[in-house]
Amino acid sequence: MTAESHLLLALLAPVVMLVAGGCAAAPERAPGEDAPGAPAAQAAWDAWHAQRLTALAAPDGWLTLVGLVFLEDGDHPAGQGGGDAHVSLRYDGCAAPVIGSFEVDGDLVRFHPRPGAAVEVARGAPGQPLTADDAGAPSVVRSGRVSFTLVRRNGRLALRVRDAESPVRRAFRGIDRFPFDRDALCDARVVPPAPGETIEIMNVTGFLDVPAPVGGRTVIDFNRATNPPCAFTPYATCPLPPAENRLAVEITAGERAPETVLPR
Repeated sequence: MTAESHLLLALLAPVVMLVAGGCAAAPERAPGEDAPGAPAAQAAWDAWHAQRLTALAAPDGWLTLVGLVFLEDGDHPAGQGGGDAHVSLRYDGCAAPVIGSFEVDGDLVRFHPRPGAAVEVARGAPGQPLTADDAGAPSVVRSGRVSFTLVRRNGRLALRVRDAESPVRRAFRGIDRFPFDRDALCDARVVPPAPGETIEIMNVTGFLDVPAPVGGRTVIDFNRATNPPCAFTPYATCPLPPAENRLAVEITAGERAPETVLPR
């Protein structure tokens, strides 16, 4: 793996080991001659990458993250702050100096809006317990261009905060890629683990980015190796691949490291 390419394909399911059975071999062809089907494959790859960039840069995409706030018991007022408005969750993109308060009591989190503040609670109701992302579709509190999503990470409740005008999203200009390489499509054999052999890795997004195996085999397309969300923002949490899933060879395919990451 190169320092320039963060491979989500290395984050394969911890209960399955993929053994490369050999990548596609290029047949003999004259200099400058494309491999059969190469233009169509390149076009499909370009279309896939364009869709990825659109999703990444969406108003609620990964580039909008501006905070990951782990919650302690008590009240946590939120809003723009300033003047006489004292808030512990201060974000300029909120619609008012104080939009309300998150009340935390053990495993219960409620949001109490400030009367008259422009606030919307999705998948929840004001004053009622909010739902974290490990229990289904999470509750989201929105005000102005800012949203707060209740999540659970390593057993702790936190608010994932997004701002549609985040510095990372404003600075985003796409992602450099290695050139398309038909030889980067690799046949792989899926080897089931021994009974009872598991590694627990929390992931709420579904995890696998490769086709489901058929007859014990699948295909890994390293042209579609992508940067995980934490490559763009320090406020995302990404599972690390276990040692067994790390590749000891350099992979010059897929996305290169982005240049828009900002420090905390």
